[in-house]
Amino acid sequence: MARKKLKPYDLGLKQFIKIRGKASSKNFLKETKSLSPDYAKYAMEFVWGEIWSRHILDYKTKELITIATLATMGGKENRVKEHVIIALRNGIKLDEILEVMIHLAAYAGFPTASNGLDAIKDALNEVKKH
Repeated sequence: MARKKLKPYDLGLKQFIKIRGKASSKNFLKETKSLSPDYAKYAMEFVWGEIWSRHILDYKTKELITIATLATMGGKENRVKEHVIIALRNGIKLDEILEVMIHLAAYAGFPTASNGLDAIKDALNEVKKH
C-alpha cells in the first residue's frame, strides 16, 4: 500500500513542529494566523513544506547556513538568536555555532561576526532563564 503524500502545508507543519517543538509552533501559528493567515500559510507551505523538508542537506547543515545567512544580513539579530536557541535545543553544539561566526569573520567581516556573537550571547542568556 502506497503512503499518502502530504500536501505542502501539512508537510511543512510536520517539519516545523519537529524542529521548533509543539509549544513554539502553536504560539507562532496562533500569533501569525491572527495577524496574517496568508503569511502563516505561505510560511508553512514554502519555507517549511518545500525548503526545510528537502533531504539533500541534513538539518544541522541547514540550521548553520540559516544562522550564518541571518547574521550576514544585519538587523536580523532577533532571528539569529531564535535560530541559535532552536539549534541548541536540537543538538547542535555551541562550539559549532561559534565556529560559524569565526568562519563568517573571514568572509563577511569582523563587525558582522561580532553582531552574530552578540546574538549568540543573548540566546545563551535566554536558554539559561528557561
